[in-house]
Amino acid sequence: MALAKPPSSADSAEIRLVRILPPTHDKDIPVSCEIEYVGLGEVVNSASIEHLDWQEIDDTPQHSGPLSKRYEHAFAALSYTWGDPNDTRTILVDGYPVLVRSNLEAALRRLRRKVPIRQGLRIWIDAVCINQEDISERNREVKHMRAIYKNACDVVVWLGKDEDNSRKAMDSPDNFGQGAWRGLGQLLKRSYWDRMRIIQELSMGNPRTPILCGGSIVSWSELYNAVYVFGSKHMDALFGNVEREYARAGDKSYSGLNRNKVIHFWAEQSVQAGHARPQYMPLLDLGRKAFATNERDRVYSLLGLLLADVTSLISPDYDQGVNHAFHQFATSWIKPRRDLEILEHCNGSQTGLPSWVPDWTNRDHYRLFSGRSCYKASPGELTVVEFQSQELDLVVKGAHVGTIDGLGVGFGHDYDTVQSSGGMEQSRCRANGYGSYDELRDAVWRALVGDRTPQGRAAPSGYKSLLDCPILPDCNDIPHASSRGFKTFASIMTQNRNLQIAGKPLSDFFPQINGPIPDEAQDALERIFRLHRFRKLATTVVGHLGLVPMDTQQGDQVYALQGCNVPMVLRRMTGSRHKIIGGAYLHGFMEDKYT
Repeated sequence: MALAKPPSSADSAEIRLVRILPPTHDKDIPVSCEIEYVGLGEVVNSASIEHLDWQEIDDTPQHSGPLSKRYEHAFAALSYTWGDPNDTRTILVDGYPVLVRSNLEAALRRLRRKVPIRQGLRIWIDAVCINQEDISERNREVKHMRAIYKNACDVVVWLGKDEDNSRKAMDSPDNFGQGAWRGLGQLLKRSYWDRMRIIQELSMGNPRTPILCGGSIVSWSELYNAVYVFGSKHMDALFGNVEREYARAGDKSYSGLNRNKVIHFWAEQSVQAGHARPQYMPLLDLGRKAFATNERDRVYSLLGLLLADVTSLISPDYDQGVNHAFHQFATSWIKPRRDLEILEHCNGSQTGLPSWVPDWTNRDHYRLFSGRSCYKASPGELTVVEFQSQELDLVVKGAHVGTIDGLGVGFGHDYDTVQSSGGMEQSRCRANGYGSYDELRDAVWRALVGDRTPQGRAAPSGYKSLLDCPILPDCNDIPHASSRGFKTFASIMTQNRNLQIAGKPLSDFFPQINGPIPDEAQDALERIFRLHRFRKLATTVVGHLGLVPMDTQQGDQVYALQGCNVPMVLRRMTGSRHKIIGGAYLHGFMEDKYT
């Protein structure tokens, strides 16, 4: 929408705020609000206001009392998703009719009944408080987003109207009953959780942040505890209950819980509150997986959460192309930080960009571990950053650790098999790079889990019980066989059972008859589900074993690069120039031990 009056100065930190007016006796009259202008400096202490009660409502028409002085220098900030651009409603802004999307109108209609709003608390709403048709204003406001949400007395989350069993999930987040499990799954699949800008918005909240869905409300901590604390203790029960309720309802839309996303949001909130160390790689993962109306926002909307020495080099510019934004972000990351950790976000399928510049529009890219970096394959720190050819080439140093020989069949999203580059390509050598047969067996199970737990810790010896798991396809009657981890394991093993490892088929390392799945293997199977998406097993010419990106080909090289935490698969182009294919797990080469 266009706003008639811009902020008083293009360089000022003045923002617009919305005052939502109370309802009238006539329910057919549109929601009415007023625009006010304040300087961010005037509301700098807004976040210090004590916890607000968003449960209480006031349905009396017009103001039932004077505005509270408590909110004179305070405001809240709304976090929501815009919704369908073709589904609009009319509201009144300063008395003039304005079209907004229906999801925002529903939020305003609900919020105007809340006591803090009735008492005069103003609210910041991006669709109303930023002139979306003025690119120069949008460029400026991107830099203010962190300050706006940080200084708000509350970040108010609006998930949308009641639907899809949402009330059952919202009304009992700590005591789920019949129907609530599917409701939880549907609640966490709402488009809100995929919106790019909520990463920064929700990160500026706190455990008490109110989450509204229709007429229901829970705190952020209640929702987090429902999906994380319970799931951590009863992983199979959590996913099993949700899947069963979807199946009973004949609903085939279930594709996961978005649980990891909620966990990362919570972790980033702790970082912004100063309670935890920053974890920038998971933050960039969130940006990659989100949906962005403008692809430039995949980097621009995260600037308020990143290091100042990186963001100071970036000037948001919506007039420039998407590739310009991504290239500027990559160079601005590498130059001051002097590390190449960001290369793990690269993949060989991207087009129009140097291969060392991540393409953040590729949502089907996964790092070896979705949390903090838990490997240290770098042969030393990056002491010099050198770019060539007008910053199109990045000059790096590293140690050659392998040449790809054999390649298995890769795994995609949902236990299915994705064949790439002609399917399986057998090893042309029989070498055992680990010495003895026992060490080779050890390498097999460690490579399958990336030698890490789902929490990123070193894999315990109990994970060796993976080698006791049956790999026959007709094993649905085995306890735990319905878990997503075992389904992934069974799919990978069935498709790769003939892959040659040191002259032996992969199936030789596993039992040939059906049997129980060891309890000790449950965590390991969950790790396999997370690790193997869009990767495939591989061997090197000297007999080492690992996991590589789907686009890897025989003859590709594996290097441990200075400043990069994981080995990288590279493809030689011309002379000393190489193309990045992506990060790899190569067993025995994940720790810093090179020269």
